[in-house]
Amino acid sequence: MSFNPITGPVFGIYGGQTQNGESGWRQAINQSLIKIDSVISLSVINVNQAQNPTNPSAGDRYIVAVGATGLFANHDRQVAVYTYSANGTLGWQFYAPINGLVAYETSTTYTWVYQTSTNSWVPKPVASADFIIPNVGTLSGKTASVSGGVETIIDTMSKLTFASAKYTIQVKYSTNYQVVELLVTSDGTIAQYTEYAKLKSSPDLGTFSVALSGNNIQLKFLPSNSGSMTLRIMRTAIYI
Repeated sequence: MSFNPITGPVFGIYGGQTQNGESGWRQAINQSLIKIDSVISLSVINVNQAQNPTNPSAGDRYIVAVGATGLFANHDRQVAVYTYSANGTLGWQFYAPINGLVAYETSTTYTWVYQTSTNSWVPKPVASADFIIPNVGTLSGKTASVSGGVETIIDTMSKLTFASAKYTIQVKYSTNYQVVELLVTSDGTIAQYTEYAKLKSSPDLGTFSVALSGNNIQLKFLPSNSGSMTLRIMRTAIYI
């Protein structure tokens, strides 16, 4: 007999047969169970994956970036899951999101919601987390303390996620202040920065530098004296 499945109207899950003994039922049930396994309690490694990973593990899940390449090409915004096909073959399966689908991003601890009205994954605001600028990057703030005239790493960002950033930094030493703006970028091989604005109430309180360490871009500060200083750092980081 031919297969005439009853499908759920929300996610297209096969829910039953219209006739007894229909052929193809095993494949249909397998597809349904794989889809349920893939999207229930959805968590993903990355919400903006531009290319399929070369060595995925079974169960790895991503949200495909717009304009992705490789095996992810032509699957913009879809949920990509490295799992089994209906016939038991391990490979990439793709599922189009539905309005309101929620995904937790394990690499950043952000939560995203898919909106059909904008055809995009939108960050869900979380108290104390970085503010996400959709399709652009993140806005974040932190404080750092330095002392002893020792160069200190005051901020770190992943070169695999971000290619550039703008910093506004306030340095306080006793009643003295120094405020600077910096641009930082990296091509993945070297890191560069430029300090294009500075205002101070005393001689320079310190100097900045950048470096690459593994997959991270580091911003460093070297105090000009041995006293204790507090830095308040506002960073706007832009995705690759």
